[in-house]
Amino acid sequence: MRSKTYSFRITIFCCLISAGFCQFGKVTVTLNDRLLRGSERQEITSLAVEIQRYFQYTVWDDEWKDLNIPVNIQLIFEGGVSKGSQNTFLIQALFSTDSDQRYFDSSAQFYYNSGGSIFYNPVQFDPLGGLLSFYAHLILAGEMDTYEPLRGTPHIEKARTIALRGVSSDYSKGWSSRTKLINDITDNTPYREGKFSYYYAMELFELGAPDEAVKEFQEMMKQFELVYEQFPRARTQYFIKAHAEELSSTLTTLRREAILIRLSEMDPGSAGVLLKNTIKEKKD
Repeated sequence: MRSKTYSFRITIFCCLISAGFCQFGKVTVTLNDRLLRGSERQEITSLAVEIQRYFQYTVWDDEWKDLNIPVNIQLIFEGGVSKGSQNTFLIQALFSTDSDQRYFDSSAQFYYNSGGSIFYNPVQFDPLGGLLSFYAHLILAGEMDTYEPLRGTPHIEKARTIALRGVSSDYSKGWSSRTKLINDITDNTPYREGKFSYYYAMELFELGAPDEAVKEFQEMMKQFELVYEQFPRARTQYFIKAHAEELSSTLTTLRREAILIRLSEMDPGSAGVLLKNTIKEKKD
């Protein structure tokens, strides 16, 4: 039955690769520049707009189109250093979507001058373009994984290539940690497969196929159990938190309270949301 209902996801996939280019939709960029000097703040006045343009107008994939992924980017500036005509900045950064992707970068550096453009190419390594491209590819990979199991792997490998180039560049700060992040994502395939099963289960539920949806939720739990035993749990916990309302509503309707209880054990912080409908039914 899975092969039959899976055709609905394939239909969506085919539609996405036949529409107009627009991998990223609304891009919100927030700059925290309180620690910068006045002249340094002046240098980054155009940065937010340039980052928005870079995400929205770069063709990140020749096949996947019209994804319109919303992205939120926060850059916290910790300081700046002027070297000749270049201003080098040290930052912390947070890249997130409106759903379940979140990447915090604790240490990055790049150069930027007012009015400068952002670019990335395989020949000349640009630390800002490299940083933005790295997380753009990870976010694209995470989105693609929801349409087809492990479909985002090519973009993960593109991010890996950028990270390895960053490690060997003159702006190597933070790139070893980003390389480790790629290795962690690559090793943790159960999380990626469990995430796909969630989205597939929700599609089946909305299509009026509850039995098939239950099977996919069970597959999701099978994969999450592997994550719980073998891998760092933070990403899975963030995923559960992001979808707690939908999980609670759908699994309560499907009478799968046992799954909700187990999810609440995996992420105790979401227990109140996950179990609220179950507790309400018991009271009634």
